[in-house]
Amino acid sequence: MSNKKNILEGYKGIMEIDLNSIDRKYWKEITRQHYEDIRAYKIEQKQLKPHLRYENTIEKVNQIIKMDQEWQTKRLQQKEAEDFEKCKIYNNSKRNL
Repeated sequence: MSNKKNILEGYKGIMEIDLNSIDRKYWKEITRQHYEDIRAYKIEQKQLKPHLRYENTIEKVNQIIKMDQEWQTKRLQQKEAEDFEKCKIYNNSKRNL
């Protein structure tokens, strides 16, 4: 079982690092390099034109996908509710025969 304290949080385009699977003697260097990579990434992003930055490309797409999934879930729930009502009406009509 991994210890959450030993996970270096990622940042936007940089993945998190789980130190639990890495020899402890390398942790300090890996941690330093990870945070250096994040600093360099932030500088690089600021130098890009806004329409090319991560938050305006990948994050925007992820938001659209999330909203689409939420809409699909709502449509499915609505369809299931409608089908349930139709079944209820059908079953009641069969009982009354």
